[in-house]
Amino acid sequence: MINLFEKNYINPVFSGFWEWNFKTQTAFISQDFRTLFGLGNGAVIDRPYLCSSLILKEDEPLLLARFEEHIKSGGKIPFHVKSRYYRPDKSVFSAICSGCVTEWDDSANPVRMTGCHTSCLEDSLKNGFIIETDDEFKTVFSLLPNLICTISREGYFTKLNSNWVDLLGYEIDELKKKPFIEFVHPEDLKATSIEVEKILSGKKTINFINRYIKKDGSEIWLEWNAVLSKNQTQIYASARDISIRKNFEKSLIESEKKLQEDQEKLQASLNEKEILLRELYHRTKNNMQVICSMLLLQAYDTDDENVQNILGAMESRIHSMALIHQKLYQSGNLCNISTREYIVELAQMICENYGCSEKKISMSYDIDDFSLNIEYALPCGLILNELITNSLKHAFCHPAQEGGNIYLAFKKGPERKVFIKVSDDGHGAMKDFDPARNAKMGLQIILAIVEHQLEGSVIFENIKGFSCGITFKEKDIKSLYEIK
Repeated sequence: MINLFEKNYINPVFSGFWEWNFKTQTAFISQDFRTLFGLGNGAVIDRPYLCSSLILKEDEPLLLARFEEHIKSGGKIPFHVKSRYYRPDKSVFSAICSGCVTEWDDSANPVRMTGCHTSCLEDSLKNGFIIETDDEFKTVFSLLPNLICTISREGYFTKLNSNWVDLLGYEIDELKKKPFIEFVHPEDLKATSIEVEKILSGKKTINFINRYIKKDGSEIWLEWNAVLSKNQTQIYASARDISIRKNFEKSLIESEKKLQEDQEKLQASLNEKEILLRELYHRTKNNMQVICSMLLLQAYDTDDENVQNILGAMESRIHSMALIHQKLYQSGNLCNISTREYIVELAQMICENYGCSEKKISMSYDIDDFSLNIEYALPCGLILNELITNSLKHAFCHPAQEGGNIYLAFKKGPERKVFIKVSDDGHGAMKDFDPARNAKMGLQIILAIVEHQLEGSVIFENIKGFSCGITFKEKDIKSLYEIK
Protein backbone atom coordinates (compact mmCIF):
# COMPACT_ATOMS: atom_id res chain seq x y z
CA MET A 1 0.00 0.00 0.00
CA ILE A 2 1.43 3.39 -1.02
CA ASN A 3 0.41 6.81 0.27
CA LEU A 4 1.04 8.80 -2.87
CA PHE A 5 1.13 12.20 -1.15
CA GLU A 6 2.60 11.23 2.19
CA LYS A 7 4.61 14.22 3.45
CA ASN A 8 4.17 15.80 -0.01
CA TYR A 9 6.99 13.70 -1.37
CA ILE A 10 5.81 14.24 -4.94
CA ASN A 11 4.14 17.31 -6.34
CA PRO A 12 3.34 16.38 -9.92
CA VAL A 13 2.33 19.60 -11.63
CA PHE A 14 1.21 20.81 -15.03
CA SER A 15 1.81 24.34 -16.36
CA GLY A 16 0.06 26.39 -19.01
CA PHE A 17 1.63 29.60 -20.28
CA TRP A 18 -0.11 32.80 -21.35
CA GLU A 19 0.54 36.36 -22.43
CA TRP A 20 -1.76 39.39 -22.14
CA ASN A 21 -1.49 42.70 -24.08
CA PHE A 22 -3.06 45.54 -22.08
CA LYS A 23 -3.11 47.91 -25.06
CA THR A 24 -4.77 45.64 -27.61
CA GLN A 25 -6.71 43.63 -25.00
CA THR A 26 -5.64 40.38 -26.67
CA ALA A 27 -4.33 37.16 -25.16
CA PHE A 28 -2.15 34.27 -26.19
CA ILE A 29 -2.66 31.00 -24.33
CA SER A 30 -0.61 27.86 -24.88
CA GLN A 31 -2.05 24.45 -25.64
CA ASP A 32 -0.96 23.29 -22.17
CA PHE A 33 -3.07 26.10 -20.69
CA ARG A 34 -6.09 24.85 -22.63
CA THR A 35 -5.38 21.29 -21.45
CA LEU A 36 -5.04 22.40 -17.83
CA PHE A 37 -8.36 24.25 -17.90
CA GLY A 38 -10.11 21.72 -20.16
CA LEU A 39 -10.73 24.34 -22.86
CA GLY A 40 -11.31 23.71 -26.53
CA ASN A 41 -9.25 25.36 -29.25
CA GLY A 42 -11.99 27.92 -29.93
CA ALA A 43 -12.30 29.09 -26.33
CA VAL A 44 -11.29 32.72 -25.70
CA ILE A 45 -9.89 33.83 -22.33
CA ASP A 46 -10.11 37.47 -21.28
CA ARG A 47 -7.30 38.61 -18.97
CA PRO A 48 -5.67 35.18 -18.46
CA TYR A 49 -4.00 36.37 -15.25
CA LEU A 50 -7.54 36.55 -13.78
CA CYS A 51 -9.62 34.01 -15.77
CA SER A 52 -12.72 35.80 -14.44
CA SER A 53 -15.12 33.32 -16.04
CA LEU A 54 -13.35 30.34 -14.43
CA ILE A 55 -12.07 31.43 -11.02
CA LEU A 56 -14.14 30.77 -7.90
CA LYS A 57 -15.61 34.14 -6.92
CA GLU A 58 -14.42 33.88 -3.31
CA ASP A 59 -10.81 33.54 -4.56
CA GLU A 60 -10.99 36.49 -6.96
CA PRO A 61 -10.41 39.39 -4.46
CA LEU A 62 -7.08 37.99 -3.24
CA LEU A 63 -5.84 37.45 -6.79
CA LEU A 64 -6.79 40.99 -7.81
CA ALA A 65 -5.10 42.39 -4.71
CA ARG A 66 -1.87 40.57 -5.57
CA PHE A 67 -2.15 41.83 -9.16
CA GLU A 68 -2.60 45.45 -8.02
CA GLU A 69 0.45 45.13 -5.72
CA HIS A 70 2.53 43.91 -8.65
CA ILE A 71 1.43 46.79 -10.91
CA LYS A 72 1.73 49.56 -8.31
CA SER A 73 5.23 48.39 -7.32
CA GLY A 74 6.37 48.56 -10.93
CA GLY A 75 6.85 44.79 -10.95
CA LYS A 76 9.03 44.72 -7.83
CA ILE A 77 6.46 42.77 -5.78
CA PRO A 78 6.02 39.30 -7.37
CA PHE A 79 2.61 38.28 -8.69
CA HIS A 80 2.15 34.76 -7.27
CA VAL A 81 -1.16 33.50 -5.89
CA LYS A 82 -2.97 30.20 -5.46
CA SER A 83 -6.64 30.04 -6.53
CA ARG A 84 -9.35 27.56 -7.41
CA TYR A 85 -10.94 27.25 -10.82
CA TYR A 86 -13.83 25.52 -12.58
CA ARG A 87 -13.39 23.37 -15.63
CA PRO A 88 -16.21 23.13 -18.19
CA ASP A 89 -17.35 19.86 -16.55
CA LYS A 90 -17.84 21.83 -13.27
CA SER A 91 -14.97 20.06 -11.54
CA VAL A 92 -12.76 22.22 -9.35
CA PHE A 93 -8.99 22.28 -9.34
CA SER A 94 -6.30 24.42 -7.73
CA ALA A 95 -3.56 26.28 -9.59
CA ILE A 96 -0.86 28.77 -8.80
CA CYS A 97 -0.92 31.83 -11.05
CA SER A 98 2.48 33.48 -11.50
CA GLY A 99 3.42 36.27 -13.86
CA CYS A 100 5.20 39.55 -14.39
CA VAL A 101 4.81 42.62 -16.56
CA THR A 102 7.53 42.41 -19.20
CA GLU A 103 6.88 45.74 -20.92
CA TRP A 104 5.89 49.19 -19.61
CA ASP A 105 5.10 52.38 -21.52
CA ASP A 106 6.69 55.79 -20.88
CA SER A 107 3.97 56.61 -18.31
CA ALA A 108 4.76 53.46 -16.27
CA ASN A 109 1.59 51.72 -17.43
CA PRO A 110 1.75 47.97 -18.18
CA VAL A 111 1.81 47.01 -21.86
CA ARG A 112 2.53 43.28 -21.84
CA MET A 113 2.36 40.60 -19.15
CA THR A 114 3.60 37.01 -19.31
CA GLY A 115 2.87 34.21 -16.88
CA CYS A 116 1.66 30.69 -16.27
CA HIS A 117 -0.87 28.70 -14.29
CA THR A 118 0.59 25.67 -12.52
CA SER A 119 -1.72 22.95 -11.28
CA CYS A 120 -1.64 21.71 -7.68
CA LEU A 121 -2.51 18.08 -8.13
CA GLU A 122 -2.41 17.29 -4.42
CA ASP A 123 -5.31 19.72 -3.91
CA SER A 124 -7.29 18.31 -6.80
CA LEU A 125 -7.25 14.85 -5.27
CA LYS A 126 -8.18 14.06 -1.70
CA ASN A 127 -5.27 14.63 0.62
CA GLY A 128 -3.84 11.31 1.84
CA PHE A 129 -5.28 9.41 -1.13
CA ILE A 130 -4.38 5.75 -0.57
CA ILE A 131 -3.59 3.34 -3.41
CA GLU A 132 -4.57 -0.11 -2.18
CA THR A 133 -3.26 -2.35 -4.97
CA ASP A 134 -0.41 -2.49 -7.39
CA ASP A 135 -2.86 -2.23 -10.30
CA GLU A 136 -4.27 0.98 -8.86
CA PHE A 137 -0.75 2.29 -8.45
CA LYS A 138 0.13 1.51 -12.07
CA THR A 139 -3.07 3.17 -13.28
CA VAL A 140 -2.52 6.41 -11.36
CA PHE A 141 1.20 6.28 -12.12
CA SER A 142 0.54 6.20 -15.86
CA LEU A 143 -2.07 8.99 -15.74
CA LEU A 144 0.04 11.59 -13.95
CA PRO A 145 1.02 14.32 -16.43
CA ASN A 146 4.66 14.69 -15.35
CA LEU A 147 7.69 12.44 -15.35
CA ILE A 148 7.24 10.17 -12.32
CA CYS A 149 9.88 7.72 -11.16
CA THR A 150 11.46 5.86 -8.26
CA ILE A 151 15.25 5.55 -8.01
CA SER A 152 17.26 3.05 -6.01
CA ARG A 153 20.02 4.12 -3.62
CA GLU A 154 22.45 2.67 -6.17
CA GLY A 155 21.27 5.31 -8.68
CA TYR A 156 19.10 3.23 -11.06
CA PHE A 157 15.52 3.89 -12.13
CA THR A 158 13.22 1.22 -10.70
CA LYS A 159 9.83 2.55 -11.84
CA LEU A 160 8.96 5.10 -14.54
CA ASN A 161 5.68 6.18 -16.08
CA SER A 162 5.14 6.27 -19.84
CA ASN A 163 5.82 10.02 -20.12
CA TRP A 164 9.54 9.25 -19.99
CA VAL A 165 9.25 7.39 -23.28
CA ASP A 166 7.33 10.26 -24.90
CA LEU A 167 9.68 13.00 -23.75
CA LEU A 168 13.14 11.39 -23.85
CA GLY A 169 12.61 8.88 -26.64
CA TYR A 170 14.07 5.96 -24.68
CA GLU A 171 12.14 2.82 -23.87
CA ILE A 172 11.57 2.02 -20.19
CA ASP A 173 14.04 -0.88 -20.29
CA GLU A 174 16.74 1.34 -21.81
CA LEU A 175 16.31 3.86 -18.99
CA LYS A 176 16.54 1.17 -16.31
CA LYS A 177 19.75 -0.39 -17.64
CA LYS A 178 22.02 2.56 -16.93
CA PRO A 179 22.53 4.71 -13.83
CA PHE A 180 20.19 7.67 -14.20
CA ILE A 181 23.17 10.07 -13.89
CA GLU A 182 24.32 8.96 -17.37
CA PHE A 183 21.25 10.65 -18.89
CA VAL A 184 22.04 13.95 -17.21
CA HIS A 185 23.63 16.77 -19.24
CA PRO A 186 27.43 16.81 -18.64
CA GLU A 187 27.34 20.43 -17.41
CA ASP A 188 24.76 19.50 -14.76
CA LEU A 189 26.43 16.33 -13.40
CA LYS A 190 28.09 18.00 -10.41
CA ALA A 191 24.97 19.90 -9.28
CA THR A 192 22.81 16.78 -9.73
CA SER A 193 25.18 14.59 -7.70
CA ILE A 194 25.17 17.13 -4.86
CA GLU A 195 21.35 17.24 -4.92
CA VAL A 196 21.12 13.43 -4.78
CA GLU A 197 23.43 13.38 -1.74
CA LYS A 198 21.09 15.86 -0.03
CA ILE A 199 18.08 13.62 -0.74
CA LEU A 200 19.86 10.51 0.57
CA SER A 201 20.68 12.44 3.77
CA GLY A 202 16.93 12.96 4.32
CA LYS A 203 16.38 16.43 2.85
CA LYS A 204 13.63 17.21 0.36
CA THR A 205 14.34 18.51 -3.11
CA ILE A 206 12.01 21.25 -4.30
CA ASN A 207 12.20 22.82 -7.78
CA PHE A 208 15.69 21.57 -8.60
CA ILE A 209 16.50 22.20 -12.27
CA ASN A 210 18.80 20.25 -14.55
CA ARG A 211 19.02 19.03 -18.14
CA TYR A 212 18.68 15.53 -19.54
CA ILE A 213 19.96 14.32 -22.89
CA LYS A 214 17.26 12.82 -25.10
CA LYS A 215 17.85 9.83 -27.32
CA ASP A 216 18.15 12.06 -30.40
CA GLY A 217 20.96 14.04 -28.69
CA SER A 218 18.92 17.13 -27.92
CA GLU A 219 18.51 18.44 -24.36
CA ILE A 220 15.42 18.85 -22.22
CA TRP A 221 15.05 21.04 -19.13
CA LEU A 222 13.46 19.36 -16.10
CA GLU A 223 12.31 20.75 -12.76
CA TRP A 224 12.36 18.19 -9.94
CA ASN A 225 10.66 17.53 -6.61
CA ALA A 226 11.96 14.48 -4.73
CA VAL A 227 12.19 12.87 -1.31
CA LEU A 228 13.65 9.75 0.27
CA SER A 229 11.19 6.95 1.06
CA LYS A 230 10.33 6.08 4.68
CA ASN A 231 12.46 2.94 4.65
CA GLN A 232 15.27 4.93 2.97
CA THR A 233 15.67 2.36 0.18
CA GLN A 234 14.61 4.54 -2.76
CA ILE A 235 13.93 8.04 -3.95
CA TYR A 236 10.46 9.16 -5.03
CA ALA A 237 10.72 11.85 -7.69
CA SER A 238 8.56 13.92 -10.01
CA ALA A 239 9.86 16.10 -12.84
CA ARG A 240 8.15 18.39 -15.30
CA ASP A 241 9.35 19.60 -18.67
CA ILE A 242 10.17 23.32 -18.43
CA SER A 243 11.99 23.58 -21.77
CA ILE A 244 9.46 26.10 -23.09
CA ARG A 245 9.96 28.29 -20.03
CA LYS A 246 13.76 28.05 -20.18
CA ASN A 247 13.78 28.79 -23.91
CA PHE A 248 11.52 31.76 -23.24
CA GLU A 249 13.85 32.95 -20.46
CA LYS A 250 16.83 32.51 -22.78
CA SER A 251 15.02 34.42 -25.52
CA LEU A 252 14.10 37.13 -23.02
CA ILE A 253 17.72 37.43 -21.82
CA GLU A 254 18.97 37.59 -25.41
CA SER A 255 16.33 40.20 -26.24
CA GLU A 256 17.30 42.27 -23.19
CA LYS A 257 20.96 41.94 -24.12
CA LYS A 258 20.26 43.03 -27.69
CA LEU A 259 18.09 45.89 -26.39
CA GLN A 260 20.92 46.97 -24.10
CA GLU A 261 23.39 46.80 -26.98
CA ASP A 262 21.02 48.80 -29.21
CA GLN A 263 20.55 51.38 -26.45
CA GLU A 264 24.32 51.66 -26.00
CA LYS A 265 24.76 52.10 -29.76
CA LEU A 266 21.97 54.70 -29.82
CA GLN A 267 23.48 56.55 -26.86
CA ALA A 268 26.90 56.49 -28.52
CA SER A 269 25.34 57.85 -31.70
CA LEU A 270 23.53 60.57 -29.75
CA ASN A 271 26.73 61.48 -27.90
CA GLU A 272 28.56 61.70 -31.22
CA LYS A 273 25.81 63.89 -32.68
CA GLU A 274 25.85 66.10 -29.59
CA ILE A 275 29.61 66.59 -29.89
CA LEU A 276 29.27 67.38 -33.60
CA LEU A 277 26.39 69.77 -32.98
CA ARG A 278 28.22 71.58 -30.19
CA GLU A 279 31.21 71.92 -32.50
CA LEU A 280 28.91 73.23 -35.23
CA TYR A 281 27.43 75.86 -32.90
CA HIS A 282 30.88 76.79 -31.68
CA ARG A 283 32.27 77.20 -35.21
CA THR A 284 29.17 79.08 -36.35
CA LYS A 285 29.55 81.48 -33.44
CA ASN A 286 33.28 81.91 -34.20
CA ASN A 287 32.60 82.51 -37.89
CA MET A 288 29.99 85.13 -37.01
CA GLN A 289 32.51 86.78 -34.67
CA VAL A 290 35.00 86.93 -37.55
CA ILE A 291 32.35 88.59 -39.74
CA CYS A 292 31.58 91.09 -36.95
CA SER A 293 35.29 91.89 -36.63
CA MET A 294 35.60 92.42 -40.39
CA LEU A 295 32.60 94.76 -40.37
CA LEU A 296 34.07 96.78 -37.50
CA LEU A 297 37.44 97.01 -39.27
CA GLN A 298 35.66 98.18 -42.40
CA ALA A 299 33.78 100.78 -40.37
CA TYR A 300 37.05 102.09 -38.88
CA ASP A 301 38.50 102.33 -42.38
CA THR A 302 35.94 104.86 -43.61
CA ASP A 303 35.15 108.42 -42.64
CA ASP A 304 31.63 108.22 -43.98
CA GLU A 305 29.35 108.30 -40.92
CA ASN A 306 26.43 106.82 -42.85
CA VAL A 307 28.53 103.80 -43.89
CA GLN A 308 29.77 103.41 -40.34
CA ASN A 309 26.17 103.32 -39.04
CA ILE A 310 25.15 100.72 -41.65
CA LEU A 311 28.13 98.47 -40.87
CA GLY A 312 27.55 98.90 -37.11
CA ALA A 313 23.90 97.86 -37.47
CA MET A 314 24.88 94.78 -39.48
CA GLU A 315 27.50 93.88 -36.88
CA SER A 316 24.92 94.14 -34.08
CA ARG A 317 22.44 91.89 -35.91
CA ILE A 318 25.06 89.22 -36.54
CA HIS A 319 26.21 89.46 -32.92
CA SER A 320 22.63 88.79 -31.69
CA MET A 321 22.61 85.53 -33.66
CA ALA A 322 26.15 84.59 -32.62
CA LEU A 323 25.16 84.96 -28.97
CA ILE A 324 22.41 82.34 -29.42
CA HIS A 325 24.87 79.80 -30.83
CA GLN A 326 27.22 80.56 -27.95
CA LYS A 327 24.43 79.90 -25.43
CA LEU A 328 23.48 76.67 -27.18
CA TYR A 329 26.92 75.05 -27.17
CA GLN A 330 27.49 76.14 -23.56
CA SER A 331 24.18 74.72 -22.31
CA GLY A 332 22.99 71.18 -21.66
CA ASN A 333 20.16 71.59 -24.18
CA LEU A 334 21.13 71.85 -27.82
CA CYS A 335 17.81 73.11 -29.17
CA ASN A 336 16.49 75.48 -26.47
CA ILE A 337 17.89 78.48 -24.60
CA SER A 338 16.93 80.26 -21.38
CA THR A 339 15.06 83.43 -22.34
CA ARG A 340 16.06 85.59 -19.36
CA GLU A 341 19.78 84.87 -19.53
CA TYR A 342 19.96 85.40 -23.29
CA ILE A 343 17.80 88.56 -23.47
CA VAL A 344 19.49 90.34 -20.57
CA GLU A 345 22.95 89.58 -21.97
CA LEU A 346 21.89 90.72 -25.45
CA ALA A 347 20.41 93.99 -24.12
CA GLN A 348 23.49 94.71 -22.00
CA MET A 349 25.77 94.06 -24.97
CA ILE A 350 23.83 96.51 -27.14
CA CYS A 351 23.76 99.13 -24.36
CA GLU A 352 27.49 98.80 -23.86
CA ASN A 353 28.11 99.30 -27.59
CA TYR A 354 26.01 102.49 -27.56
CA GLY A 355 27.49 103.89 -24.33
CA CYS A 356 24.30 103.87 -22.25
CA SER A 357 26.16 104.63 -19.01
CA GLU A 358 27.67 107.83 -20.37
CA LYS A 359 24.32 108.88 -21.84
CA LYS A 360 22.50 108.00 -18.57
CA ILE A 361 20.16 105.56 -20.33
CA SER A 362 18.92 102.69 -18.16
CA MET A 363 17.20 99.38 -18.94
CA SER A 364 14.36 97.80 -16.97
CA TYR A 365 13.20 94.22 -17.53
CA ASP A 366 10.12 92.08 -17.05
CA ILE A 367 11.18 88.69 -18.44
CA ASP A 368 9.67 85.26 -17.84
CA ASP A 369 12.38 82.64 -17.72
CA PHE A 370 11.44 79.70 -19.94
CA SER A 371 13.01 77.53 -22.64
CA LEU A 372 12.69 78.88 -26.16
CA ASN A 373 13.45 76.81 -29.23
CA ILE A 374 16.25 78.09 -31.45
CA GLU A 375 13.75 78.43 -34.32
CA TYR A 376 12.06 81.18 -32.26
CA ALA A 377 15.12 82.44 -30.39
CA LEU A 378 16.91 83.61 -33.56
CA PRO A 379 14.06 85.79 -34.92
CA CYS A 380 13.24 87.09 -31.43
CA GLY A 381 16.89 88.03 -30.93
CA LEU A 382 16.89 89.97 -34.20
CA ILE A 383 13.66 91.74 -33.26
CA LEU A 384 14.97 92.77 -29.83
CA ASN A 385 18.23 93.94 -31.36
CA GLU A 386 16.35 96.19 -33.81
CA LEU A 387 13.95 97.60 -31.20
CA ILE A 388 16.60 98.32 -28.53
CA THR A 389 18.96 99.78 -31.14
CA ASN A 390 16.12 101.91 -32.54
CA SER A 391 15.40 103.38 -29.09
CA LEU A 392 19.06 104.05 -28.36
CA LYS A 393 19.61 105.76 -31.71
CA HIS A 394 16.44 107.86 -31.99
CA ALA A 395 14.58 108.17 -28.65
CA PHE A 396 17.01 110.30 -26.63
CA CYS A 397 18.61 112.60 -29.21
CA HIS A 398 16.52 115.68 -28.31
CA PRO A 399 18.80 118.40 -26.93
CA ALA A 400 16.44 119.15 -24.04
CA GLN A 401 16.34 115.51 -22.83
CA GLU A 402 19.04 114.06 -20.65
CA GLY A 403 19.03 110.30 -20.22
CA GLY A 404 16.00 108.02 -20.20
CA ASN A 405 14.75 104.50 -19.73
CA ILE A 406 14.06 101.58 -22.02
CA TYR A 407 11.55 98.99 -20.82
CA LEU A 408 11.79 95.41 -22.14
CA ALA A 409 9.16 92.72 -21.51
CA PHE A 410 9.26 89.11 -22.71
CA LYS A 411 6.32 87.14 -21.32
CA LYS A 412 4.74 83.74 -21.88
CA GLY A 413 0.97 83.50 -21.56
CA PRO A 414 -1.62 80.76 -21.82
CA GLU A 415 -1.98 78.58 -24.93
CA ARG A 416 1.77 78.99 -25.60
CA LYS A 417 1.42 82.64 -26.59
CA VAL A 418 4.53 84.84 -26.31
CA PHE A 419 4.35 88.61 -25.83
CA ILE A 420 7.26 91.01 -26.52
CA LYS A 421 7.28 94.69 -25.74
CA VAL A 422 10.04 97.29 -26.02
CA SER A 423 9.19 100.88 -25.08
CA ASP A 424 11.10 104.03 -24.20
CA ASP A 425 10.29 107.36 -22.59
CA GLY A 426 12.00 109.39 -25.30
CA HIS A 427 10.46 112.06 -27.52
CA GLY A 428 8.75 109.48 -29.78
CA ALA A 429 8.44 109.30 -33.55
CA MET A 430 7.04 112.04 -35.78
CA LYS A 431 3.29 112.62 -35.47
CA ASP A 432 2.28 111.09 -38.80
CA PHE A 433 4.61 108.11 -38.49
CA ASP A 434 3.33 105.07 -40.42
CA PRO A 435 5.46 101.91 -40.02
CA ALA A 436 4.19 100.49 -43.31
CA ARG A 437 5.34 103.58 -45.27
CA ASN A 438 7.93 105.38 -43.18
CA ALA A 439 9.82 102.50 -41.56
CA LYS A 440 13.52 102.20 -42.25
CA MET A 441 15.37 98.91 -42.64
CA GLY A 442 15.31 97.99 -38.93
CA LEU A 443 11.53 98.24 -38.58
CA GLN A 444 11.07 96.60 -41.99
CA ILE A 445 13.06 93.62 -40.68
CA ILE A 446 10.74 93.47 -37.65
CA LEU A 447 7.59 93.54 -39.78
CA ALA A 448 8.92 90.86 -42.12
CA ILE A 449 9.97 88.52 -39.29
CA VAL A 450 6.71 88.88 -37.35
CA GLU A 451 4.47 88.43 -40.38
CA HIS A 452 6.27 85.72 -42.34
CA GLN A 453 8.32 83.78 -39.79
CA LEU A 454 6.51 84.07 -36.45
CA GLU A 455 3.04 84.43 -38.01
CA GLY A 456 2.21 86.93 -35.28
CA SER A 457 0.95 90.47 -34.92
CA VAL A 458 2.72 93.77 -34.19
CA ILE A 459 1.40 97.03 -32.72
CA PHE A 460 3.29 100.33 -32.66
CA GLU A 461 2.36 103.14 -30.23
CA ASN A 462 3.65 106.70 -30.23
CA ILE A 463 2.37 107.98 -26.86
CA LYS A 464 4.84 109.32 -24.23
CA GLY A 465 7.64 107.78 -26.16
CA PHE A 466 7.71 104.96 -28.69
CA SER A 467 6.69 101.35 -28.06
CA CYS A 468 6.31 98.16 -30.05
CA GLY A 469 4.27 95.16 -28.93
CA ILE A 470 4.50 91.75 -30.64
CA THR A 471 2.43 88.63 -30.02
CA PHE A 472 2.94 85.19 -31.54
CA LYS A 473 2.12 81.61 -30.68
CA GLU A 474 4.73 78.87 -30.27
CA LYS A 475 4.12 75.82 -32.39
CA ASP A 476 5.61 72.33 -32.26
CA ILE A 477 8.86 72.47 -34.13
CA LYS A 478 10.94 69.66 -35.55
CA SER A 479 14.13 71.62 -35.74
CA LEU A 480 17.18 70.71 -37.76
CA TYR A 481 19.10 71.45 -34.57
CA GLU A 482 17.08 69.06 -32.46
CA ILE A 483 18.56 65.67 -31.56
CA LYS A 484 16.00 62.87 -31.44
